[in-house]
Amino acid sequence: MSRRAVVLLAALGCGACGPEADRFGVELMLDPEGCGFNACENIAMPCDAEVMLRIVPADDPEAQPYAIVCERIRGGGDLCEVASLTVPDELIPNERVEIQLGIWPYDEANGGAPDCGPLEFALSGGIDQSFEGGPAIGGRTYFEVGSGTTATITLECINAPALDAEECRLPDTVHVTVGVNDLDLPVPVPTSIATVLDVRIGAPEVLPDGTWRLDTPDTTPLEDVTGVPPHTWSEPDGAAIAFDQVACVQTERIDLPERTPAVTCGQVTPTQDELDMTAWYVDTVTVQQIREALGLDSLPASGLVVGRVLDFDGIVPEAGVTIQSLPAGATVRYLSEDLSTTEGVTQTQSSGLFVSLDAAFLTEWSGRRGLQQTAVDGFGGPLYGGKITVVVLRMEAP
Repeated sequence: MSRRAVVLLAALGCGACGPEADRFGVELMLDPEGCGFNACENIAMPCDAEVMLRIVPADDPEAQPYAIVCERIRGGGDLCEVASLTVPDELIPNERVEIQLGIWPYDEANGGAPDCGPLEFALSGGIDQSFEGGPAIGGRTYFEVGSGTTATITLECINAPALDAEECRLPDTVHVTVGVNDLDLPVPVPTSIATVLDVRIGAPEVLPDGTWRLDTPDTTPLEDVTGVPPHTWSEPDGAAIAFDQVACVQTERIDLPERTPAVTCGQVTPTQDELDMTAWYVDTVTVQQIREALGLDSLPASGLVVGRVLDFDGIVPEAGVTIQSLPAGATVRYLSEDLSTTEGVTQTQSSGLFVSLDAAFLTEWSGRRGLQQTAVDGFGGPLYGGKITVVVLRMEAP
């Protein structure tokens, strides 16, 4: 996409509508005089927007549209986000049409834009700025279907700052508060562990092959700000922390020759400025037991999920629970009563432990035992690099 154009919407419609149909797209350009810029990245759009695209007969713009799209576009960036608009492949006659496009700030309370109805235009041809409920940015063009492959709309900036409202702006940094629990007990780690624990936070990234990874150099180390139990970790002064959809806390003992990072992940939003998480530490003895139960000489490079089901208070492990994954298809293996194997075990035993080697990273976990189900579900999947992703579920009160 040319950065001088807002977006090129491809394959919008067809003229003849047969095998040799004339297809065309819509190119959106900014009016440099009215907008002050001619590049979409120069107009911030941290807020979600409602985008309307209408194609109507040029001689009767009040008629039933040949095509209409009214769609919420996620913000968090700039006006180039409009490129994600879903464009229909409609049957449009070979005639002169009017193409309108309007962009409004998304109004959560009212379900979107005012009505996504026809735009009002002044006699001069531009947007009627006296029209209540008009778009922040909008414009129209006339196009003879079949005459070419691209119809270009020059957009006016009527109230572009409305797409850059203060409440939608991404925070400069996210204030992080993290507590760390021992997966075996499960209670906050004691000082003897906290003093040798490396705790850091970061946003995992997806690789071209679809796997996810959290590289330690790309994370932010957190500081123990309490120094006494229950220990709490937070970001250091001046740290710039931001997330898109997932935040992961990694814990790792630094006093042992064999170090296995344990990662706890949660879903977040780009606009939140505070994050309070409970991360989990996994003792090396437990890691060894799980590895041997799976018949592995070492943890797989692709990572694995270690999950535990606890009671409603998050204290006592729960037996007899069957685990479900969303999306479905993850292979779940349960640790036996003596933690020596997973063969032939079809539900959690007294340890409440389960594992998965093949779940997708963005997996949501839940559990069920008869009519009782989990009240607090888990999230996360394997991360590349031989790391353990910890998932802790809590059953609903009996």
